[in-house]
Amino acid sequence: MNILLPSAIGVIGDAFARYEVVPFGLKEEDFVNYAMSQFSKRYERLEKARGASLDEINKVARENEE
Repeated sequence: MNILLPSAIGVIGDAFARYEVVPFGLKEEDFVNYAMSQFSKRYERLEKARGASLDEINKVARENEE
């Protein structure tokens, strides 16, 4: 996943680079912070699931849906 992070952040930069004036007062930093937060959450979930059985992972997934 660490290999994908720079590309994901790069997409944000590319999107903002298309505008001379960014509409609606959007800030690139806010998007990068959100992306980093989501990355951290996903990475933590993957680390937590490492070594767990499929049944254990499905149980946690069902609990999180409720």
